[in-house]
Amino acid sequence: MKVVAGCAVVLLPFLLVACAESGSVDDGSGEIYDRVSALAEQQEDEAALELIERTVLFDSLESPRAGTASLLELKSRLEERSGRYCRALETHALLDSCCSDQLPGPVRAGHARSYARLLADFGRHRQAADVLLGLGTLSHADQLYLARCYERSGLVAEAAEVYRQLLQARHPAAKLDAASGLLHLSCAYGGDTFSRPAVYAVRTIERARKLLDSPGVASPSAVMALRRAARSLLEAGEYSADASYLLFKALSHARRSGMEAAVALLDGESNAVLKGDPEVYDRTMSWFQEHGMTLPWAMMTVRQSEEPGLERTERLELLRKGVRALSDELPAGASGPTADAFGTAVGRLGALLAESGMYSELFRLDEEMRCREIVDLVHRKEAFSLSGQDIALQKRIAGISRDISALQRRAVRYYETGDGIERLDELGELVSRKRGELNAALTGLGSRYAFEAEKLQPVPVTAATIQRVLRPGQAVLKIVPAGPWLTVYYITHDTVRVTKSGMTAEDFLALARLVTGHLQTGGELGIQTLARHRARLELSEAVAGPFRAELGDLETLTVLSSVPLPVQLLGENRYLARDLAVTYLASARELLWDARHGREQAEERRISFVGADSLALARTLKISWPGDDIVVTWRPYEEQELDDLRVLLLMGLQNGRGLEQVVKEQAEYRRGSGGAEWMTLSVFGAPGAGR
Repeated sequence: MKVVAGCAVVLLPFLLVACAESGSVDDGSGEIYDRVSALAEQQEDEAALELIERTVLFDSLESPRAGTASLLELKSRLEERSGRYCRALETHALLDSCCSDQLPGPVRAGHARSYARLLADFGRHRQAADVLLGLGTLSHADQLYLARCYERSGLVAEAAEVYRQLLQARHPAAKLDAASGLLHLSCAYGGDTFSRPAVYAVRTIERARKLLDSPGVASPSAVMALRRAARSLLEAGEYSADASYLLFKALSHARRSGMEAAVALLDGESNAVLKGDPEVYDRTMSWFQEHGMTLPWAMMTVRQSEEPGLERTERLELLRKGVRALSDELPAGASGPTADAFGTAVGRLGALLAESGMYSELFRLDEEMRCREIVDLVHRKEAFSLSGQDIALQKRIAGISRDISALQRRAVRYYETGDGIERLDELGELVSRKRGELNAALTGLGSRYAFEAEKLQPVPVTAATIQRVLRPGQAVLKIVPAGPWLTVYYITHDTVRVTKSGMTAEDFLALARLVTGHLQTGGELGIQTLARHRARLELSEAVAGPFRAELGDLETLTVLSSVPLPVQLLGENRYLARDLAVTYLASARELLWDARHGREQAEERRISFVGADSLALARTLKISWPGDDIVVTWRPYEEQELDDLRVLLLMGLQNGRGLEQVVKEQAEYRRGSGGAEWMTLSVFGAPGAGR
């Protein structure tokens, strides 16, 4: 049987049944199909699915009974309509592998399109492209979707080729989509594959004029083609007037066609490009709120926050609302234009909070973003697990979580392409229902699986909470780059100090990369030549410099940073690692988890080494097996070197010390004979965890 990876759900019993006697069940598929269809028309999806599951029995998957294909196809549509995306995907896969050839041609094509759409909703864009290619002849909409799938798969050249073929289409809307698609790719990726964006911008404007002169300009496909063209022109950065004109034209034709959702969307977007009228913002955002369309409301809120002339408090409140809503609407790990806009809004909000001295709120904002990363890691790496007797519950919870993410990805696609935007409220209702199911399932886990439940819904940690797990002699250094500011928090059990410097987030990231790159490429001499490196000296002044006096009194320092940085190698006259033990983590939430659960040590102690360029892997390992020890290596090591290091570390741990203390002591003990190399190691975890 073909099983769909990534959707851990229990296979329905009827899919596993093998009737030993082929004549034991009268077919009656046509009658059953009619009954199921009648239930579906009455919105009785549960009853319809139950009827299918109760009656669709076949001898084997290799020789299904007549009518099975039609019932499975209907089943997949009902599951998709009710938000059971994992089950729908599995049903599509089963249908595709056993009997889709029994479907009538148009129905089979519809199945393939639905299957491809679901695959993309689960982030499997390459497979979605393959399914679409199986259609043979592709429509305008199919080609647009294929190009999108190729781009999301990293196959930019293939996406460009689809757009070039679409230039030969007969319909003016298709030609415009092809031109604006190439403009987008040239702006986003450039390189030898594309001409300058200006070339594609001129072609896009020309194609738009031809579409506006055509008789079908008021059709939904033409209206949204104009919107997509305007978005690409705005991406190019020099064509605001042309983009505004296309948006106003699209708005006019949407009104003529009675496209209410499109009218609200285009009304707001056309206003945001040039006019910035507060009344229009209020009108469109009120419409979105009334119709349950949170995603475009949030995006419009963020757009309004960019308007000049706003008071700081007003801009701050708009950003808060927009970021909060987008964080709720976008799936963790999302990519694409909407996710990029969200990231930009988070950066702007963080910069404004730092500038205003609102450090507690900035701390929480950064922790919220790290929690989103945790959820993404848990979903992608399947780091959520229950014990054997609860495996069915584990699969159910994982399936609901994936359903929610897939529903959110579809909502983002509807918003970005404009196709299906009128159904955003339906998707929102399904997401709310699924979240209710997830909360109920997680509540049922009880105290036995409290940590596992927290992984799926991590809550941001405050500085005050971190203080409660720190002992005298321990401190946390949390680094938060945001816009033009670098904010550093120094936290002990009884003190919180905050400093802000004028180092931009871009400069901080560049300097951190210079330091890590120097260690990665410098070989054994890397650490010896790092001392005078400009990047190290600048980072030392910005990150550690403000706390020189306090650092001298510490035993252990834990660094919290989403940007890889060997803080133990910072310092004014000598590396910090010479004087104190340093551990590393990405967030305060992970620090709190490791402080609580890192001591749940397995019988046999395990140490894993992870390269500094694989921070996501280190985080996943620590979240999945908190009792294991993780060590980050800041320079390349051979396997034999790592084996030798592991032996020495395990020997040092026998005295009951924390792993970070063992690393520091080895560096001191071997000073002058390889001790410096021990300073290129960072224990990934809370101080003393795992003991």
